[in-house]
Amino acid sequence: MALSYKPAIVVWTGIATIATWSAGYLWELSLPETLLFSSRQVLDKGLGIDEVLNTILDPNAVGLARLTHQIVFLVLVTAILTLTVWRSRRLVRKQVAAEAQRLSLSRYFSPNIVRELSSNESALQRPKVQPAAVLFADIVGFTTLSERLDPKSLVDL
Repeated sequence: MALSYKPAIVVWTGIATIATWSAGYLWELSLPETLLFSSRQVLDKGLGIDEVLNTILDPNAVGLARLTHQIVFLVLVTAILTLTVWRSRRLVRKQVAAEAQRLSLSRYFSPNIVRELSSNESALQRPKVQPAAVLFADIVGFTTLSERLDPKSLVDL
């Protein structure tokens, strides 16, 4: 369930596990030879350590504290796995978004500039003033050429 990378599936699996475990526990309680006890009842009887251990370790004994501890454990495991899957999905999404940004930048900038921009995010945060030279160029006859060519051929050119 954790490898599905879907937190909802992890939660539903946890709930199903808890429900199934509780149903099995209740079924065991319904058996005629089952001895139901709570830890408080056993300790309040004033029995010696051997009698207490015999009562708790009896194969037919079913303690409510055990069920409570097991359900709490399953809830904790479900919560931890859900959080782990959610964080993993978030990390993968961040990595995919970063890679998509790098690919978009690589269309317009050289690999060195893309590497600099992706490794140094603070460069994009602060404005920078510097002299720049701009060259506007026109290809002779490009307008008439572009009117005659289909879009794919024009882009290839």
